Amino acid sequence: MRIVMYRVGEHRTAYHWDGTCPRLTGKLDTVTDWGAVPEEKAQTDLELKACKLCAEGT
Repeated sequence: MRIVMYRVGEHRTAYHWDGTCPRLTGKLDTVTDWGAVPEEKAQTDLELKACKLCAEGT
């Protein structure tokens, strides 16, 4: 089970494997909180998809 990160807020659409992903850390003026959950919970409970940029890096 992998722990993934996501931006907290209404505009989140993806979860990230890489904590330095620019899609996770970019636009710091629009996000103040990040969360971390197991990947399965991100998919089912939060209905997030895997970040394509993170997937390309793995």
